[in-house]
Amino acid sequence: MAFFDELSKKLSGVSRVAVRKAKEVTDIGSLKLQIADENRKLSKIYENLGREYYDRFQNEAAEELSGLVKQIKDSTDKVAALQDEISRVEAESAARAEEERVRREAEAQARRESVAEAEMREVDEYEDEEYEDDEEAAKKNSEMTGYEEETTGEEAAEDTDETEDEVDTAYAEETEEAAEEETVAEEGEADETAELASEEEPGDAETEEPEQNSEWL
Repeated sequence: MAFFDELSKKLSGVSRVAVRKAKEVTDIGSLKLQIADENRKLSKIYENLGREYYDRFQNEAAEELSGLVKQIKDSTDKVAALQDEISRVEAESAARAEEERVRREAEAQARRESVAEAEMREVDEYEDEEYEDDEEAAKKNSEMTGYEEETTGEEAAEDTDETEDEVDTAYAEETEEAAEEETVAEEGEADETAELASEEEPGDAETEEPEQNSEWL
């Protein structure tokens, strides 16, 4: 305040009025701030007093205060109902979240089972392919073995046929040789017989001639 007093002494005319007005505004503003602060305190006190009175005398309130008591009770009931609604919404939200969690878990489990089934199918298909390959290999081996046996049998039969043919040929050749030898032998005997016959014929002629001569005599 001394500052404003000193300043007002130095200023004159309008300046003094302006300074005085500014001082008044400042003082009034300060006072209003103090009043607002006190009003806040009073509101808090009234609130505490009303709450205390309501808690103690809500069922025995004076007739002139029954309207206020009813308003407080209605507001309190509404707050409780709204709180219940909040609890219901939170419970429904939690239930939906739990359902969503269960659904996601079921889908994840289904995907895992699907992957496991796909892997099992791949394993089964791989084993079936290996089994088919083994069967095909066994079949080919069997066919090759049968073919080899058949080829061996055919070769053995051919060898047997060739052997029989060779035996037949050898037998035929031996038979022909024996026949030729027999023919040669017969021809030799015939030649010998013919030679013997030719050697005996002159003697017989000589013998017959004397007989003829004797007859003539």
